[in-house]
Amino acid sequence: MKKNNFKLKRIDNINLYYFEDHDQLIKNLANKFLKIINKSSINRKSRICLSGGTSPLMLYEYISCMQINWKKIQIILTDERIVSLNSRKSNLNTIKKIFLNNTKTLPNFIALKSLDKKNVIRIRNAIPFDLILLGMGEDGHTASIFPSKNLKNLNLKNLEKELLISQKKDESFKRISLSGSSLKKSKNHFLLLRGKKKLITLNKAIKTKSSDK
Repeated sequence: MKKNNFKLKRIDNINLYYFEDHDQLIKNLANKFLKIINKSSINRKSRICLSGGTSPLMLYEYISCMQINWKKIQIILTDERIVSLNSRKSNLNTIKKIFLNNTKTLPNFIALKSLDKKNVIRIRNAIPFDLILLGMGEDGHTASIFPSKNLKNLNLKNLEKELLISQKKDESFKRISLSGSSLKKSKNHFLLLRGKKKLITLNKAIKTKSSDK
């Protein structure tokens, strides 16, 4: 049997796993997801929050093939581009297609649509999550919470509520995202990174946090 080829580092209450083999990373993370989902969905629907982007797509391919009762799972995304749901730029469209290809029963997807009251209530009712998977850009952003220097505009009044809307300077479309306060409200947090530049950014953030204490 192939050994787990990873290094474990613990900082405060955070476990950092460094994998050299991407397939092992995916299998390890998928098994952690499975345990949480099975436990949380015994008496109710499990609420999981997933990130968009390309880094987690292999993970979604893997978990969508696992023996899970997807009828008992609610999935909400950390953020979404405000485009047509049929667009290739839509995170929801991309992830739904993966599940459609691999499972007969789809999870209950809760789409991020707007800041209107009805949508905000739907999001509020899904919090706290049983697990959340976050990604991170090389600039340190997560979900669609970008450094202000990269933004054309930001709905600041909603920054600490459930949702916020922003637009990057180099994009023609806007984005809707769970706010920082919403992203914190999960029983289990996972951050998936690939690449040396992102790892350097993460290590800088950890050092900054440690020095602030």
